[in-house]
Amino acid sequence: MPDDANAEQRPRPPTIRDVAERAGVSKSLVSLVLRSSPKVSDKSRRAVDEAIEELGYRPSAMARSLVSRHSGVGGMITSNAHDVFYADVVAGVSSYVNEHSEGIVPLILHGNNNVEEEMLAARRFLELRAEWLMLMGSAL
Repeated sequence: MPDDANAEQRPRPPTIRDVAERAGVSKSLVSLVLRSSPKVSDKSRRAVDEAIEELGYRPSAMARSLVSRHSGVGGMITSNAHDVFYADVVAGVSSYVNEHSEGIVPLILHGNNNVEEEMLAARRFLELRAEWLMLMGSAL
């Protein structure tokens, strides 16, 4: 079955506009609530929170990155993810990022001890506008 047919069967995720309509407020007010602005009244905040809950709204990381010009992605490339040393480094960096860098998702690409694959991985992270890039391995 073609991908287009499957796409028609899936319901589209709710948008910030849908939340605003359900809550009876503007998109700007929904945005303020999502950013925890103190400028929003308790009544409006409750209405928006209820609409978010009812609709199952989840903010789009892609949309947020377009507006903020931050990808929310951190990149790690390792030559050999199976090596205990690199695995420990990846675990440590991931743990640190999760604790100290709200909104950044660390992505790990494995270069398979191949310089060409590692360079391709680095280009992919650059295309994603990664917030940071960590290269680990003897060939890097």
